[in-house]
Amino acid sequence: MDKLASYLRPRGDPEAVELLAVMLSAMPHSSASELDAKSRGLGYTVALQDVPGWALKRVCRGVLTGAYPEHTRFAPTPPEMRALCERLTAPIAAEIEECRLILEARVIDPPPVRTPPKGSITWGEAEEQRQSRKLEGSGWLTPDIVADLAARKAKREGGAA
Repeated sequence: MDKLASYLRPRGDPEAVELLAVMLSAMPHSSASELDAKSRGLGYTVALQDVPGWALKRVCRGVLTGAYPEHTRFAPTPPEMRALCERLTAPIAAEIEECRLILEARVIDPPPVRTPPKGSITWGEAEEQRQSRKLEGSGWLTPDIVADLAARKAKREGGAA
C-alpha cells in the first residue's frame, strides 16, 4: 500500500514544471505583462503544490495535444488544472482507500458448531421414527390425539342427553 501511496506524493519534478511553462506560453492568455505572468505562475504553484509530477505532466501533454476538447483554445485555469490532475489520481486514491478498509476490517469468527444435548434427537431422526411407526391417517394423527378426540365426543354426547 505504501508503494501505491507513493504515486500520489508530490515531488519536485523539473520536467513537469517545464512542461507547465511550455503549455502556458503556448496557449493564448489575456495579458502579457511581466506582473501578470508572475501572478499567474504563483496561482498555478498554489493550486498544484500537492499534485504528483506524473499527473501534471500527463495533463499538460493532454492539453497540448488536444486530449481535453474544453481546453483547446485557452489554457486551463489553476482550479481546472488541479481538477484534471485529480481526475487522474482519483482511481489510485480510491484503490488506497479500499486497501485501507480491507486491512482495517474486523475479523469475525464463525459461530461455534452446536452439538445437541445428550439424549435429544435431530429432525432427521424424528422423521425416521415417524416413518417407521407408520402413523395412521395423513401422518399427523397419533393414538393420543385419537383417544382425546374420542373422549371429548363421548363427553359431549353424554352431556347432551
